[in-house]
Amino acid sequence: MVRLQSIMLSASLTRVNVAASPKLVSTGSEARFRGLASVSDEIAWLSGTNGTVLRSINGGLSWQSVGPALSDEDAGLEFRDIEAWSQEKASFTNQEAAAFYDWKAFESPDRGMAMSDPVDGKFRLVETLDGGNTWTTVDPVAWHRL
Repeated sequence: MVRLQSIMLSASLTRVNVAASPKLVSTGSEARFRGLASVSDEIAWLSGTNGTVLRSINGGLSWQSVGPALSDEDAGLEFRDIEAWSQEKASFTNQEAAAFYDWKAFESPDRGMAMSDPVDGKFRLVETLDGGNTWTTVDPVAWHRL
């Protein structure tokens, strides 16, 4: 069984200059990558199969495995998305096997939201008010006030 996960990393946005000519480099991983987030000319993140999360801090010349330690039960996780704004802080990790969070946004360094595809026929919306340290589920009745 493959469980799907999404993760998000936070800090502040940085303007990125795109290189004119890409080149292939080895990541040292056998994973199939699903997510890519470029933070700056130097910092980028990759996510993929088998719970793989890689980070480069030198423009993609080398990659380090920075994913979570996984139990045998979680070894088949697929990280299908990664949103990144910094070099190091993870602010959201989905812990719900039935949920897949495919929309995430921060309106300030402290307040952010993430929405899952429907679970049991209902969309799930979670919110943080402390930069991603804690997340709470938002009651659908209150969505119009957000």
